[in-house]
Amino acid sequence: PRRAVVIAAADNGVVEEGVASADPAFTLTQTENFIRGVTGVAVLARRAGADLIVADVGINAPPCRPPILDYKVARGTKNFCHGPAMTRSEALQALSAGVSLARLAKSRGYDIIGAGE
Repeated sequence: PRRAVVIAAADNGVVEEGVASADPAFTLTQTENFIRGVTGVAVLARRAGADLIVADVGINAPPCRPPILDYKVARGTKNFCHGPAMTRSEALQALSAGVSLARLAKSRGYDIIGAGE
C-alpha cells in the first residue's frame, strides 16, 4: 500500500512560558527541512516507504512556498496562560484543515496515512 505521513506545522504561543523545546524561528526552518528530507521523521518515513505531505497550518511567518501546502489558520496560537490559545473559529478551521489534508492524501492514492512530528 502507498503510505504518507502528514505533518501540520504550527507554532504555539505557550512557548513564551519556556515550556517548548524550540522557539518559533525554528518551526519554519524545521518545516523546510521536512521537505529537504533531513529530519528524523523524513528519514523514518523514507525508510518505511512513506511520502511526506507537509502543510503550514499555523507557522508564525508568512505563508510557505510549495511544496509546503498553505492551510494557515493563524500565525501560531496565543499563549493559553493568558487566555484561549485559539478562538472557536480558529479551532474549527484547524480541524477542517486536518480533514482536508487526510482527504488530499486519500485523493493522491495513499492507503495508509500517519500524522507526524
